[in-house]
Amino acid sequence: MLQVESKITEVNASNEHIYNFLADFNNFSNLMPPQVTQWKADENTCSFIIQGLPELKLEYKEKTPFSLIVITPQSLGSVSFDLGITLQIVSANSSTVITYLNADVNPMMKMMLQNPLQNFVNTLSEKLGLYFESHKK
Repeated sequence: MLQVESKITEVNASNEHIYNFLADFNNFSNLMPPQVTQWKADENTCSFIIQGLPELKLEYKEKTPFSLIVITPQSLGSVSFDLGITLQIVSANSSTVITYLNADVNPMMKMMLQNPLQNFVNTLSEKLGLYFESHKK
C-alpha cells in the first residue's frame, strides 16, 4: 500500500466555501498541474490524461459536508486508489487542508510512484490555497 500525504496548507476561506468548491469537479481545472491535458468535467465526474499515461476517469466516493472529499477511479482497472482532501476549521475565514492518496500498488510501483504522487498531493493543496488567495471576496 502506498500512502502519501501533503503538507498542511492554510487556506483563507471557510470550510464551507472550500468544500462547496471541491464538491464540483468543474472547479478542479483550477488546481491541475501542467502535465494534465484533455480535462473534461461535470459536477460529479472528471476525466483527463497525465502526460504519458492512459486516460483517468474519477468520481466522488464520499462527500462529508465541510470536512472531507474522497475521490476514486470510475473503473478500478489495475490500480485502485482513494484521493482525499480533509478540511479543518482554523477560524471563521480560515481552514487547513490536507490532501492524501492511498493506492494499492506492488512494491516496485510504490518505489516509482512515491515521489511523483507526493509532489501531486502537495501541488493540489498548494494550488487550492493560491486559488482562494487570488479569489478573495
